[in-house]
Amino acid sequence: ELKNDKANSNDFVGNVDVDYKFHFLPDLRLHASIGGEYAEGTQTTIVSPYSFGNNYYGWNGDVTQYKYNLSYNIYVQYIKSLGANDFDIMVGGEEQHFHRNGFEEGQGWDSYTQEPHDAKLREQTAYATRNTLVSYFGRLNYSLLNRYLFTFTMRWDGSSRFSKDNRWGTFPSLALGWKIKEENFLKDVNVLSDLKLRLGWGITGQQNIGDDFAYLPLYVVNNEYAQYPFGDTYYSTSRPKAFNENLKWEKTTITNLGIDFSTLQNRLSGSVDFYRKNTNDLIGQQTIDPTGGFATISTNIGKMRNTGI
Repeated sequence: ELKNDKANSNDFVGNVDVDYKFHFLPDLRLHASIGGEYAEGTQTTIVSPYSFGNNYYGWNGDVTQYKYNLSYNIYVQYIKSLGANDFDIMVGGEEQHFHRNGFEEGQGWDSYTQEPHDAKLREQTAYATRNTLVSYFGRLNYSLLNRYLFTFTMRWDGSSRFSKDNRWGTFPSLALGWKIKEENFLKDVNVLSDLKLRLGWGITGQQNIGDDFAYLPLYVVNNEYAQYPFGDTYYSTSRPKAFNENLKWEKTTITNLGIDFSTLQNRLSGSVDFYRKNTNDLIGQQTIDPTGGFATISTNIGKMRNTGI
């Protein structure tokens, strides 16, 4: 057998929810939850010294990763009906933490000198990273005569992946609905089971850069092609990492106009939607002048529009 890969992983997930109704105001409720995940995994790779890729020396090494995530949120919700008016108001907050760390270690073996070859040491490959997302949000649902529908939401999200000046993003949304079938001029039209007109608008954000500290000037460990020899031993070196302190949220504005319908006592139904999606400050990798020591950098590189039916 020229190569043997074996992996082992463990994953633990837990969550606790609390929901409380206030006795003095039964229309008001409090909901809170906390959840966590812990995972660990190791992949062991053994390569024969008779293999083509690791001829003579072979390889015996491990790649290990640990991660744990924590999230907790709390919100209050008030639901009330006053005649033909229905209200649903909710405000709350949420916090999420993501941590990852790991290392790689292993070596080949020189059978002639009885010494390790091209060893990867834990202290040279160990890494750790983390990111946090904090959110505050609110939502208002209003219905008049169960016919005219209005929803407004607002979110404020703060990501540790951006600098202090660009950390927070504001993301509102608005939705309107009209149940046309409930109008008097269509109520008795039996061939039509349902007819609803929808209009929506909103802004969403994206902060998945792939690097938790793309805005900070940091040093990272070089790869094996940039090691420095002392005698017969090669040591890893460090180098500055490309960074962009002006990096900010990617934002997408979506406008949607749609109609839902059904007929034959809901046996046949369908929807038609028209949407327009405008994305600004797209996050991506931009090629830069390599004389500065870097080939690419994370930045907000442009915008994009999608339209469809």
